[in-house]
Amino acid sequence: MDDQQRNQQFLSALGIKRPKLIRRINLTRLMAWEQILLIALYGRRQYQSDKGMHFHARMEVISTLRNSLYDAVTPYALRLLDDGCSFLTMMEQLREHLEEGKIEANIYHALKNDLERKQVAFARLDQPFAYPHYAIYIALTQFIHLCQHMLNNPAAEVICDALVERTLREIYAKETIFHLNRDKETPTFSALLKWFEGSTLPKPDVIAVVDAYMAEDMQNLHNFFVPSDSANLATDNRGGRNAENSTKRQSLIHTEIRRAEQRLIIDLDLMQLKNMILLGQNEEIGKWLGDVVQGQVAEQLKLPPLHTPAIEKASADKWQHACSVLQLNRIDSVPPRVAAILCNDMAHAHYRIHNSCDELHSYPNEAFSPKEAQLMTTWVIRHCLLGTGSPGDFGQSLYPLTVESSRLTANQQTAPRADPLMHEWANDADMATIQTRFKTRTRDCYKSLREVTHLVSQQMALARQQPYPLRTGFPPPLWLPEMSSEDVE
Repeated sequence: MDDQQRNQQFLSALGIKRPKLIRRINLTRLMAWEQILLIALYGRRQYQSDKGMHFHARMEVISTLRNSLYDAVTPYALRLLDDGCSFLTMMEQLREHLEEGKIEANIYHALKNDLERKQVAFARLDQPFAYPHYAIYIALTQFIHLCQHMLNNPAAEVICDALVERTLREIYAKETIFHLNRDKETPTFSALLKWFEGSTLPKPDVIAVVDAYMAEDMQNLHNFFVPSDSANLATDNRGGRNAENSTKRQSLIHTEIRRAEQRLIIDLDLMQLKNMILLGQNEEIGKWLGDVVQGQVAEQLKLPPLHTPAIEKASADKWQHACSVLQLNRIDSVPPRVAAILCNDMAHAHYRIHNSCDELHSYPNEAFSPKEAQLMTTWVIRHCLLGTGSPGDFGQSLYPLTVESSRLTANQQTAPRADPLMHEWANDADMATIQTRFKTRTRDCYKSLREVTHLVSQQMALARQQPYPLRTGFPPPLWLPEMSSEDVE
């Protein structure tokens, strides 16, 4: 069945245009890609600043803290880093924790020795980073794995049809469970659509089904960027999305009634209020405040509760369309940016700074030439992003990373990824074509690298005007300070 026929079946059976669903999925995926690319560019830009050595030292702290030995001290150390503390201040604060019995002596001294051995030292930050230190470190050192996560999902058309088919099969199973003469053979997807078109059943909310699937996938992606305990908490908190309004605003709004003075005092959590404003939740905040006042008036006058209409849910596709700063309008605009970031890493691989070469577990002794960096990027894409190879396959040799050893790794046979998005950038048949491809199609990304601090600020400004889809379960943007779970339910 061709796309035109399938599109007509969707419209007849479900009353929705299939291309609309596919576009919704693609825009939501672009929102996820943009979050990855923005923070990846941001981290790499810090290395190019005049305080690149201090930045590297901060990343060395994160690298050290990822040892499970330091799990007990990691949350506090990360908070000190995000607050912009200098290295000396951080160690002084940790020593105070030691003296107060909040951390064990062996852990403190082991951490101190590890950091001294790495010659870690850095000054206080003049301006806090736009992202948490841990998230930046992940974007630097797990970039290939993050891209693999995105490419493990099939194309939007496949996702769309699979979700709708699953929904219809669930309805079909419920409707026919007591029918003794039901078909013994499982109906095809086309047959299900035709069956549903002829039924009088209410149409399922397939947009909600698509949003729930995409939100869960984005939450899994978001969990890469937070320490494991926080990630588990974030996942656990997803179960409360349908809580009552009174529960949702508990941590944001607190009230006090002084009846003698005829006063209602509303106490707001400023941090959470700021986060809600940053995500364009102005109507939501206004509704909450209105509900509080209406509730107190109704209670005082013994009036029945007033049910105010719910605010229309924000959508991820509208947010991406309004707040994109990397001009990611089509899914095929992603591969050149991925390739540019990887090529940048290969060009700086000999410095042994934190980037995607950490995933390869190998570094060259000398700088790659521009041509060699482009070849290395092409082979990493072929093996890891088009195929299902592991980045660590490039570092299995005891010798330094070389172009020839990488070519042999890239030529190994691997199963294909679910999404062949990167296929063009994995083609190494002609060197002239590779050079032209990198020269002409990665310019926008290198421009974004130079301007990324401004771009992040620009997205934060745009986001205040476009409601973010928190109610549908999407995790907040990576640049947002940590939110309490009650405020996103």
